[in-house]
Amino acid sequence: MEFPWSQGTLEVDGEKFKKVGVRWKGNYTYMVAGQELKRPLKLDLKRQKDRQRLDGLTMVNLHTNATDPTRARETFSFGVFRDAGVPAPRTVFAELRWTVPGQYDNELAGLYTLTEQVNSRFLKRHFGDGSGLLLKPENLQGGPSFLGDKWSDYAALYHPQNDGTADEKLRLMEFCWLVSVGTDEEFAQEIDRLLDVDAFLRFIAINALLSNMDSYLGFGHNYYLYLIPGKNRFVFIPWDLDLSLATWPALGTPEQLVDLSLLHPHSGDNRLIDRLLSLPRHRERYLALIREQLAGIFTREKLEARLESIDKQDRKSTRLNSSHLVISYAVFCLKK
Repeated sequence: MEFPWSQGTLEVDGEKFKKVGVRWKGNYTYMVAGQELKRPLKLDLKRQKDRQRLDGLTMVNLHTNATDPTRARETFSFGVFRDAGVPAPRTVFAELRWTVPGQYDNELAGLYTLTEQVNSRFLKRHFGDGSGLLLKPENLQGGPSFLGDKWSDYAALYHPQNDGTADEKLRLMEFCWLVSVGTDEEFAQEIDRLLDVDAFLRFIAINALLSNMDSYLGFGHNYYLYLIPGKNRFVFIPWDLDLSLATWPALGTPEQLVDLSLLHPHSGDNRLIDRLLSLPRHRERYLALIREQLAGIFTREKLEARLESIDKQDRKSTRLNSSHLVISYAVFCLKK
């Protein structure tokens, strides 16, 4: 779903930011909100004022947790990814109030999860260079697919977030060709050249342990794909985790989703995962990563400590003296 940008004033703990870009965001979570005031938002602080930053960030997301009565899944799961060494956005709870002349005057919308945007600043912090090709694929169940040599065909499904160079676009096509068309021998010889395999196996392992099926493992979405400059290898970055922890009803009940195979953690066929795990060295590395995480961040003590920490943050954020986000004069108009 595409939404038009509007403009407003953002106030965070008394600090004001003017001419902030504001728009709705989301697909399913936006529809769930209906006509309620609490809807998911994206804020672009530098849309019209290039030097504006919120704690160093130029763009943030306000997620409603509309599908999550605990309000904790996204914060919990992003934290697990980060602790496991997978680059993932940071989060914080935020109470949001609206002021729209003639409609709302400091009206409470509710508690949101403020989530860092995956953009050039995020990429530079994690990979040393944020100028590479960034993509946000949608509806790619089954893994990367070779679509021929026309970039427009890829752009429609891979949704580039920046322009990308001609060489970077060719690199994506080469990657897709190898995964979906290349022979087993070609795949085994070339995949390490195009993909950071260890990082990908770690990404898959954490998704599997979190039973996060509304993701690359399920419908082939809710992740970013980044081509690291210099290294010329792709990495996967998690996104949108409110339906993690065995809560994606499209693929089964919670009881079924916690009992999925770790060696076939995905729905149906996935060419990239299936082909990697068919190679003994990558299969053994993947299993080693699973054991490493189970002995580390997935121990009962570590998980309970994480939940207790989130509970304290949640309670603090709902107090009247907590951080408030106030958007003044944000009027959304849809053109016919």
